[in-house]
Amino acid sequence: MPEIDGYEATRTLRASGNNTPVIGLTASTLAEDRKEGVHSGMNEFIEKPLTTDRLGEVTISGQSRGLSFVSRSKRLSGART
Repeated sequence: MPEIDGYEATRTLRASGNNTPVIGLTASTLAEDRKEGVHSGMNEFIEKPLTTDRLGEVTISGQSRGLSFVSRSKRLSGART
């Protein structure tokens, strides 16, 4: 990201009270990067290359912990997920 990185963007969201689920995506496989993602407030962390199977696993895992990956506007409109 040109102005701030994903860690700082997540910290800014969390500081503003925004609880939107955040999935970090990185090319790094270092444990320190995962730790920094969790510390910044990310809910999940995925290493590249991203696959639809892995994204599905992460969203199902998050949903089992009570996270919603459906936008509030879709929930209010009654749209199917």
